[in-house]
Amino acid sequence: MNNDLRNELTLIYLQDKQARIDPLVAEISTLPKPTGEAAIEAGCKPTAVDMRRAALRLRTGRLRPRDPNTDPIELAVRLEKEIRFRELAQALSAELLDSSLTLDAVMRNNQAELHEGAMHIFLTAKQLANEPGSNLEPHVRAMRKALRREKGRG
Repeated sequence: MNNDLRNELTLIYLQDKQARIDPLVAEISTLPKPTGEAAIEAGCKPTAVDMRRAALRLRTGRLRPRDPNTDPIELAVRLEKEIRFRELAQALSAELLDSSLTLDAVMRNNQAELHEGAMHIFLTAKQLANEPGSNLEPHVRAMRKALRREKGRG
C-alpha cells in the first residue's frame, strides 16, 4: 500500500473517530462530575442498575430520600445524570483506547517500512563503497556504527 493511500485512510479514520468523540465530550462537559452523594442520599448502591432503580422509585414515590428536605425528583435527576456521566466516560475511554491501539499499529508499520528502506540504502551504499573511486566508505562505517548501537552492540 502506498504512503498516500495509507495517509488518506489514516486521516479518514481519525476524522471518523473525532466525529464519534466530539459529541461525547460535548455532552459529558455539561454534566456535573459524579461524587457518589446522590447514591448515598437515595440509599442505593453506586451501580448503574441500583441507581436507575432508585431514580425510578423516587419518581413514583415508592422511595423517599434519606434527607426529608431533599426533593425526590431532583435527587432522581442527579442519579440519572451520574449514570449518564459514567456511561459517557466509559464510551470515551473505549474510543480513546481503540484510537491508541490503532495509531500504535500504524506507527509500528511506518517504522518497519522506514527501517526496511534504511536497510536497503545501507546495503546499497555498502556495495557502492567497494567500487573504485567511491567516497562512501566513511558514511558506510557511520551507518554500521549506528546500526550496532541500535541493536545494543555498540
